[in-house]
Amino acid sequence: MGVLQELQRKGLVREVARGGFVSPFGYSCVGGPYGSVSKCRTFAIKRMICDEAIAMRAREVGANLIEETEVFSCNFDANRGFWTLKTSDKRIFCCRMLVLADGSNSRLAHTLNIVTEQPTAICTRHYIESDTHDCTDDGVMFYTPSVLPGYSAIFRHYNNDLYLGTYLLPGSKVEHRHLSRLEAEIVTSYDPVRKALGKSFKWKDLMKTAPLRIGGVDKSYADNLIIVGDAAGQVDPMTGEGIHTAMVAAKIAANLIQEMFLSDNFSSQNCAIYHQRWMKNFGSDFVYSKWIAKAVVYFPFIMDALCVVGIRRGQAFLDEFGLIMTGVKPKLEFLRPKYVFPIGVEIIRQIFIQKILRRPPITPDYARSVLRRNKKARN
Repeated sequence: MGVLQELQRKGLVREVARGGFVSPFGYSCVGGPYGSVSKCRTFAIKRMICDEAIAMRAREVGANLIEETEVFSCNFDANRGFWTLKTSDKRIFCCRMLVLADGSNSRLAHTLNIVTEQPTAICTRHYIESDTHDCTDDGVMFYTPSVLPGYSAIFRHYNNDLYLGTYLLPGSKVEHRHLSRLEAEIVTSYDPVRKALGKSFKWKDLMKTAPLRIGGVDKSYADNLIIVGDAAGQVDPMTGEGIHTAMVAAKIAANLIQEMFLSDNFSSQNCAIYHQRWMKNFGSDFVYSKWIAKAVVYFPFIMDALCVVGIRRGQAFLDEFGLIMTGVKPKLEFLRPKYVFPIGVEIIRQIFIQKILRRPPITPDYARSVLRRNKKARN
């Protein structure tokens, strides 16, 4: 559709040229230029800008865009094979095919009893004003033991605004209700973030939170209906990221809908093909993401080993790590001999360093103070 190219032309995106991650023990693997080996480019785009650009481009190529209204009910007439939608401004729409992409809470999918499970993860978003911070990296992820398998991250945007966010995923010792305390702790007690923010940073807005439905739902279809994106749980359980996978699913959905109109078959059995296709494309990888996410909670040495191997291997490893973590490549890539052997050896070395020699971490677990306060409050 040329959306990215148009955003680049307008200067509304920032290419991630220098990035990496900090491990639970405190090893730092940050390099650049990102993508110089794999040729895969990554961009930081503010969600509002991205969503609006896609919507406007869709309208330009023929979509009927209806703004500032909300669908509050939808009913299916099985005899006619039509959906009837009622909106908040009392308009009524009818359609043969309904695509639900109403986010992680997925109110409509819940109302129709297609999606029954609740979101199990949460993320935060904060912006720091441009030119008030000291960050020179474009994107860095920060792992700390008590937050694993979740993490915090910073990304610089086109106007030098700095994004700071935290992803709490299933398995984290920190509870969702302690997020504001956790973020206060990371900016005051965690050296890698403190150094990036500097002494005179200014918040641009208040912290915002959003639920995450991760790992895929059991059923993302019904008669004349498919569910796409966060509503279908198309979010990686290891990273909490879902924009890339949602776009892949949307393309799968668009191609299938075209096939259905040509065959005039919108049955549940035909819509199930969509579920099968996205599961085959990327959904099956979520199983391995869940395994890895559980493993790193009990064995943080895995992330430490990845970081140390990354330091040794340089940008080639960072590029590959980025491709795997963003879902471009499957998690099973980590089991290739060129990775599994050096990572395995380094895990053993990290166990020796941290458990036998008992060396203190380079960066202490900033989330522990949050857990201690919570424990005192309970007592």
